[in-house]
Amino acid sequence: MILGFANPDDVTSANSGVAEGDIDTITSVRFLSSGRSTDRRNASLLDIDYETPSGNATETCSYDPHASSYETINGIARSDADGSSGGWSYADLENLEMRCTKNSTRQLRLSYLALEVTYTEAVAADNATFFGANF
Repeated sequence: MILGFANPDDVTSANSGVAEGDIDTITSVRFLSSGRSTDRRNASLLDIDYETPSGNATETCSYDPHASSYETINGIARSDADGSSGGWSYADLENLEMRCTKNSTRQLRLSYLALEVTYTEAVAADNATFFGANF
């Protein structure tokens, strides 16, 4: 999935690369990130908010203090878009926005943010007729 920036703190998805008809069910969605606190003693906090038409869910990332190294933090694999048990739909992904909000006074450098979508591929029906085959 390709992410694009609509506002400085909003990330939207576009051109997923997989057609809706090729997906049977969406198992989970989570974010993948890499960032670092520029403070050498205190962590920097970042709220990442999944915003869909059906609801929102927020996770807070705490990037540990390091002078120069980046830390990988991956989100929780979410099986539904809004906290219900309704699952994800392709429309949820098309309309998904990720809002990133710094949750502390400490500077944060976010170098990477992506979505990982786990799905079951749709199986095309094989309606071929076999003649003279022994089953």
